[in-house]
Amino acid sequence: MQTLDLQLGQLQSVLEELVRLHERLVPVLEEKREALKKMNRTDLAYILVHEEAIAASIAVVDGRRSDIVRSICGFLGLDVKKGPIKLGDLIPKIAQEAIARELTSLRARLKELLDSVRRLSETIRALTEQSLSHVRFFLRILTGAEDNSPTYDRRARERQSHGYSVLDRKA
Repeated sequence: MQTLDLQLGQLQSVLEELVRLHERLVPVLEEKREALKKMNRTDLAYILVHEEAIAASIAVVDGRRSDIVRSICGFLGLDVKKGPIKLGDLIPKIAQEAIARELTSLRARLKELLDSVRRLSETIRALTEQSLSHVRFFLRILTGAEDNSPTYDRRARERQSHGYSVLDRKA
């Protein structure tokens, strides 16, 4: 049977590992953002593989973190059946001040990194959606597909719009 001190030490190690992994992820996401801006498919393919590997590692380590937190909650008599216990709720219950301070510091650093990841992910999502929108627009132009929105004349009457394709569908 493991002691509470051992569990807290393992939690600290796991949080340090999560911080390191997220510190590796942030520059990869920045590279991904730049590759999307430059439409560099070669770099993007490499970046996606690297990002996926880091994300898989984060998932494994986070699973260990979750198991350790549940175990610590058992030591402290906290009810985990109500739902997952957040680190911010757990730290005040820890009697060892030095460990509690270190865990608080790691939690703050991890939160900063997660905010960076969230912002970068939102930017990447917007760039991807914008790129897809441009591709769809150009495909409509090339194929002559009609727009879903009608065209109106000056008297607000609907006009027939004829899509003229740049490319023949036979091609």
